[in-house]
Amino acid sequence: MSDVRRLVARLALDLLAERIDYATFLDTLPPEVEASNDPQIALLLDRIEHEPAKSRLGGLPRQGMSEYSAETLALITELQHS
Repeated sequence: MSDVRRLVARLALDLLAERIDYATFLDTLPPEVEASNDPQIALLLDRIEHEPAKSRLGGLPRQGMSEYSAETLALITELQHS
């Protein structure tokens, strides 16, 4: 389980750093992710899938985006160390 968590965390960081795109992120996730029913992994995948718009027009204000990013990074860190 912890290997799956670390892999998902690494892929999420690669996605956020724009080293991979969303399609590659999804294609690279192993089948164990879906089978794990891990609530923390599910939360991270949901946050990534529903990331708010980054622009000010119709998106989160800058502070809201910073909070969203900080919460997402905290979740990634938790997955890396579990």
